[in-house]
Amino acid sequence: MTTATNCASVGGRVRQAGVALLTAAALATGWGCSNQIESNIDKLAAGGAEAESAKMALSMARGEAVEPLMAAFADRQYPATSRAAMADALFSLYLREKDERILELLRSALSDEAAPVRRVAVRALGDLKTTDAAGAILGQLADESDNGVRQEILVTLSMMGRQDRPIMSPTLDFRSRVDMLSEEEQAQFIAILQGMRREGMPDALMHKTMDWLESIAEGYIVEAQRLLVEADLAGAEAMLLQARDLVPDSKNANQRLGKFHYQNGDARKGLEIMREIGAAIDVPRLTRAPAIDGKLDDEPWQGVQPITDFYQNVAQMRAFTIEGESRAYVGHRDGILYIGIRGYEPSTHDLTAAAQDRDDLAYQDDCVEVFFDANLDGRTYHQFVINNIGTIMDQYNDGESRGGDLGWNGELESAQHLGDDFWSIELAIPLNQFGVPAPGAGDVWGANIARIRITHASEYGQWVPTYGSALRPDRFGYLVFQ
Repeated sequence: MTTATNCASVGGRVRQAGVALLTAAALATGWGCSNQIESNIDKLAAGGAEAESAKMALSMARGEAVEPLMAAFADRQYPATSRAAMADALFSLYLREKDERILELLRSALSDEAAPVRRVAVRALGDLKTTDAAGAILGQLADESDNGVRQEILVTLSMMGRQDRPIMSPTLDFRSRVDMLSEEEQAQFIAILQGMRREGMPDALMHKTMDWLESIAEGYIVEAQRLLVEADLAGAEAMLLQARDLVPDSKNANQRLGKFHYQNGDARKGLEIMREIGAAIDVPRLTRAPAIDGKLDDEPWQGVQPITDFYQNVAQMRAFTIEGESRAYVGHRDGILYIGIRGYEPSTHDLTAAAQDRDDLAYQDDCVEVFFDANLDGRTYHQFVINNIGTIMDQYNDGESRGGDLGWNGELESAQHLGDDFWSIELAIPLNQFGVPAPGAGDVWGANIARIRITHASEYGQWVPTYGSALRPDRFGYLVFQ
């Protein structure tokens, strides 16, 4: 049967069967028709309502569509957006036909004069997730001037470096790795990222640049943790310093370095670093116990410096400040820790408060959370969750599982207060219930404080960022009791 006969056959069946059978008949026998291919290329080039269906048809074509589509892509009379759509269709054809000519064309398109074409080439080659593709994409980043293409390159490399993560792991992190690059390419990538950081860039591109730098720094930190297990303190410190040198203002790298010094013989230096990044606070001894009424207007709170910097708990290694304002006050007296938290909202009349009974899922409401790692082992912790009507959920986690023991019920006193544009809570927590003696002056506990917003925003704000999983006592901050 000739191609012309084949096309006529399809046309005859279309007239008999109607529009419903057009697609099935064409898929069965019509892709060999050169006039159909040319027609779809024309529709794709013209844009408009039929362009997307034409691109899909070309993407599902067989080998006979490759040469006409490559020829059309090479024709610079077509607008950049049309050529970008052609490149997208060609990549889909490559996945079906494995025609190496298409792959070579996409590689060359990385340096195409049109930015939309370069973006498609980056995304397509990134989907292959091969080391040679990563190197080619990185090579384009070194010469790229268009911020949109740069953003696409960083996102694509991030997806290529993304790896599965266990739910519970002592080195759990949320980063993209650079394993797909050679050591020389990794050094080149770092140099490019550092150069980009020094430029004035749009926020989205700067965020992605910093996300990559933080991810690479976390790689050094993970290696430091491995060296610590092997008791190689000098090697671990060198890795941590390398991480901080890469991103000097990194809360993550500085916190890890501070904890390293604190836990390995230089507590003063460790606390100094932690204080500089706001991850360690002095807990003053209050002149008297405040009334637990939720209002935070008692005299004992007046001299307490509040925690005002809170960070989003998101699966990125960069710390992002919260949108909703929160303030936390912490003090102690006679073996009791007093905590006051005020969270601002557009309105408080409709705050979410579904949890009514002890150990109901209060974390699904507008609430606050307080964590204690009293023995500073970086594994075990106690947790209190209190919603805006005072429902308590509390647990102890032994560090062996993600879920804790809800059978542990801690002792605390709490009260809430609702203003027009804020709600506040006061807590009185006895400190002798966490398996260690109540702290004296100079003692240090691990801890974290968080506020969860549900009704007016979906936001988990933390005093000390833990980068995607709040249940990370190794990333908690330090309470230094005065």
